[in-house]
Amino acid sequence: MPALFSFLCMGFFALIFLGLGIMLVVLNRKNQKKADVSYSWPSTPGRLVSAEVKQSLSVEDEFGQSKPIYYPEVRYEYEVNGRTFPGKRLSFGGSETFANGNDASNRIAGFEPGAVLKVYYDPNDPGKSVLDRVAKKSSLVIVMGVFFIGLGLCALASVLVMAVLRILPTQ
Repeated sequence: MPALFSFLCMGFFALIFLGLGIMLVVLNRKNQKKADVSYSWPSTPGRLVSAEVKQSLSVEDEFGQSKPIYYPEVRYEYEVNGRTFPGKRLSFGGSETFANGNDASNRIAGFEPGAVLKVYYDPNDPGKSVLDRVAKKSSLVIVMGVFFIGLGLCALASVLVMAVLRILPTQ
């Protein structure tokens, strides 16, 4: 019975790690594809409503400490075919976060409320827009994805070895 429990636990962890790793790699690729497609999007002038650096707490580290993380938040408006749309996306791939408030401030340096911006919008869905037609730097996401896939494959290999050793007769 303990061998079956170990087998099932390792199989469960193998699936979790593989799934998480594949999800990270696929999400990164989807964001990159969105950024690539946006190079064909038309642009329109927009007006910056606000640009500020927000702060929140990160997850706890191994010592139980939470450190602040900083992220730029922008809000803008733009018009397409006589209709006004709100926007808040700087780039593809979710919010950019920084360990240092100055880095987050540098990301939106020059973004002054009331300024006119070039807004890129999806011609098939004008409510989707972006200011920078790039996917945020995501090499860490790829590294984490590959790491989790590696862990999953190692766990899966362990499960297979356990299965083979249980199946083969001992001599």
